[in-house]
Amino acid sequence: MTDQEFRETVTAFLAQGRTATLATMGIVKREHESAVMPCACNVFYVSQALSVQGSGGRGGNDKKNGASNKVECEGGRGRKCVGGWRLYWVSSPESQHSLNVGRDGLAAMTVYGDEESPSRLHGVQMRGRVAMVEPGSAKWGEAWALYSAKYPFVQTGPMRERVEAERFYRFEPTWLRWVDNRVHFGFKQEMDLVGG
Repeated sequence: MTDQEFRETVTAFLAQGRTATLATMGIVKREHESAVMPCACNVFYVSQALSVQGSGGRGGNDKKNGASNKVECEGGRGRKCVGGWRLYWVSSPESQHSLNVGRDGLAAMTVYGDEESPSRLHGVQMRGRVAMVEPGSAKWGEAWALYSAKYPFVQTGPMRERVEAERFYRFEPTWLRWVDNRVHFGFKQEMDLVGG
């Protein structure tokens, strides 16, 4: 699969998905002790493909500023590529995973297709950086527009109030692996992602 085919495959897959598993590391307090433990939860997400500007930088999306929707990579194995993705979700800042990413800004995420056979297993594994989106900022408006377009039920009533009372979080992968047993068992392709 070429780099461009890889980008198109991952972009389409993330766009049609709804839930991702978010994995973080954090301090879990128990009755008489605390320990650093892995934590995982599911989140409803929305994805945004990032574009490559003519200067090699990253753009907001594939339709603005005359940006190209192509990914640019250099090097062979272990190559670095510009042009990735953002994922947004809504969560309470008091939840364990939000506290965890608030401490170190790091997370891993997976999104997989719902299949009944191991030979059909396919999906994305990612590692990257997470940040809370500042309420009232332009980035919050962007996250809201993407999220409410994908999930119209959050546009009115109690769900809108609930979303507005919580926080948006933004994940930008720095590494991504596409796994696809439909190609052959154990097929995978990886990409390191860097900012422009």
